[in-house]
Amino acid sequence: MRSEIYAALEITKNELRFAVGKYQSNKTLKVLYKFQENGNWLNQENEVIDSKMVSNLLAKAVKEYERNFNKKILKIAVVVPEKDTEIKEAISTLNISNGGPARIVTQQDIIHLNNEAKDVNYSDSRKVVSIKPTRYVIDDTYKKGVAPLGAVAHKIAMYSNVYTIPTKVYNSHLQVVKMAGYDVLNCLIKPYALARQIVNIADLRNKISLVVNWDSEYISLNIFAQETLVRITPINVGLDKMAIEIGNKIFTKPDVVKKYLFKILDFKSNNLSESIIYRKHLTNENKNFELTIGEFKNIFSELISNIMRKLNNIIKHEIIQNTNNDYQIYHTGKITEISGFEELLVSKELIDHQMIYYSDVIGGNDIWTTALCGIMIQEHITNKNSKVITTSTGIEMVEEINPTPSVYNQNPNLGHMAGPQHNHNHQPLLPNHNHTFQHANLNGQFHQPQNFAAISHGHNIRNSKFQ
Repeated sequence: MRSEIYAALEITKNELRFAVGKYQSNKTLKVLYKFQENGNWLNQENEVIDSKMVSNLLAKAVKEYERNFNKKILKIAVVVPEKDTEIKEAISTLNISNGGPARIVTQQDIIHLNNEAKDVNYSDSRKVVSIKPTRYVIDDTYKKGVAPLGAVAHKIAMYSNVYTIPTKVYNSHLQVVKMAGYDVLNCLIKPYALARQIVNIADLRNKISLVVNWDSEYISLNIFAQETLVRITPINVGLDKMAIEIGNKIFTKPDVVKKYLFKILDFKSNNLSESIIYRKHLTNENKNFELTIGEFKNIFSELISNIMRKLNNIIKHEIIQNTNNDYQIYHTGKITEISGFEELLVSKELIDHQMIYYSDVIGGNDIWTTALCGIMIQEHITNKNSKVITTSTGIEMVEEINPTPSVYNQNPNLGHMAGPQHNHNHQPLLPNHNHTFQHANLNGQFHQPQNFAAISHGHNIRNSKFQ
């Protein structure tokens, strides 16, 4: 019985995250090992501050896994931060017949198209992380959403989105893996990793999916259409800034605010609302300051309401006014672990389209493992469609099935897939379905608060400037 082992790394501002997961045959993902270390790991540009220290911690974690499970790790997948991500559209073409008769489209032809797509990135200061094909055109007429391997054609064209991040950020994160003595299996921008883990595959393909990541530093709204990330919209406030703002109002430190939010308050209940939860003597004013549970909740609720109003305005402008397609909003991040956080969304607009994500991955139910699990899922899906199985423990060849040559119907109305639609900013809103990623080198559950729309769940699945 074949098993697939995937090791994954994510470095955030304040956390080093590492996990190893396993797929056994056709079963779902199971996290075997996880490691988290708090610290100051990234600078303001999201570059790793001390690569040597981080690589030593990574090597230590890997060795602990290897001792416990008697498996050697060779390659590690890396989740990279989305800040300063750029999405560029590319059209790459290839005349495969060279004036002669039509021939079969091969994997090498697709590789050539991918390499040509990278040329839209003309700056050495930026690095291509991944390429997402949205459609293929065969002989200027027939359009297909997946790579046309086995088709007989004179020429082919590939339309794709190319995702780039600053080279310094890319190099600093991958350098950690190399300094620790391992190879890089793949890297993926965090919004894609989150979506792979969070969103039901059918919904990711057929609906507009909006993943709201309530991060410590900022909140980002990531818009997906037919499995393609088309927009990253930031809101420049996160849990850290909220804690600072509340702390200033009640005369205490941000860490104390977080303690109350995560350990004491429960937004599902109004019990003890009049009880004093915090008391402090203000020396400068020579008086005592007191705060009730209800007052603390109101301060935090108002902050969430302001953020939700911003999110609602963005969603109305980007989605509701531009398309009639069904959409779903998924909330994730540390803040969702606050008891009763979902109740803060119940009375807001767009309620029927919102979900709070919680993981039911065996061994990986911590919210910080979400992106790590997502990149493992992506690698698993990539391997399902490949004759070469590449995991964190090595490479395995599978039996190759030769594609049967086929001639695509030249009727442009048969099997036609419409091209990407654009808004006035020339950003693709509804790209065509294609769930294959090209390397540039689901498991989950939703808590459903009252009145929230239910969804079916089951996982199997890989910019407009964001600053």
